[in-house]
Amino acid sequence: MTTTPTEKENRAKAQARRQVEAITTWHAAFLFCDSEGQDISVLPADVQSFLKEEMDWDPEEPEFDSICDAIREMVLEDALDVQVRTEWHSLGDDPELGQYKILLCTGGPAVRIKGDLCGEQPEHAYLEFQDWLTPWEPYEDTTEEQDAALLWYADQFYWEQA
Repeated sequence: MTTTPTEKENRAKAQARRQVEAITTWHAAFLFCDSEGQDISVLPADVQSFLKEEMDWDPEEPEFDSICDAIREMVLEDALDVQVRTEWHSLGDDPELGQYKILLCTGGPAVRIKGDLCGEQPEHAYLEFQDWLTPWEPYEDTTEEQDAALLWYADQFYWEQA
């Protein structure tokens, strides 16, 4: 049985959707803990579940700093590959970083975050996906909340080390 291009695109796009949904959940949990939120019931069900099941949330004594650190560590371990490239520059100049890409999953399908760096910080973040033997395509179905989560995800890396 062969897979048609449309089926491949749908499979790859679905993988991109799953990736951005997971990152958005992590971001919401991180923001909640970073602000030392007390009422977990105000969070969406997927974020509550993530905090309880993955982060061992203790409602009596939540360890906000530990959870934030654990989420940061998850992000750093989640990426398969992180690369940067510089902008055009004159010979002898010390080039500044220009763009980055973070590979989230590979093979068929593959998903990555790409964006621009400004002053060693991510300035933009957008998602791309592909399947075997297909070009990278932009995932354009993100919400503002998901766009913020993608930028937050990219910001967790230590770009000044590049």
